[in-house]
Amino acid sequence: MKSKRTLNGFKSLSRQFLIKSLIFSCLAFVSFELSAQNCTVNAGIDKTVCAGSSEIQEGNIGGNFVANTVSWSQVSGPGAATITNGTSLSPTFSNLVAGTYVFQIQATCQIGGLATDICTYTVRPGATPVNHAPIVINCYTPGTAIN
Repeated sequence: MKSKRTLNGFKSLSRQFLIKSLIFSCLAFVSFELSAQNCTVNAGIDKTVCAGSSEIQEGNIGGNFVANTVSWSQVSGPGAATITNGTSLSPTFSNLVAGTYVFQIQATCQIGGLATDICTYTVRPGATPVNHAPIVINCYTPGTAIN
């Protein structure tokens, strides 16, 4: 009887070892997959612009990405913006109305997966910029008084 208990104990121990090994193997595999992305994208700087303006955004990409997979999209905003050259690193955003827009760039990495980044546009009402300083943008509509 004693040898039977030892054998059952051994079987139980080996099953626990096997299960723990499988769990560790799965965790190691998942960890590898998460850290294996080999490309990055940068949507460029956030901007404050005047309504009605057309703006060129300068994105960039690094690492190993699949050619011709760069794309820009509008994530949010008060209206539908027009994105021209939306498959390049330098798209033009236009048809902007007052409010906040978020645009996203994405590209496919060579080993799979997507690299993404966003930029935010704050669009002020008025069609013409008044340049007081390089950071603050005030906009006005021609023919209206500027206070």
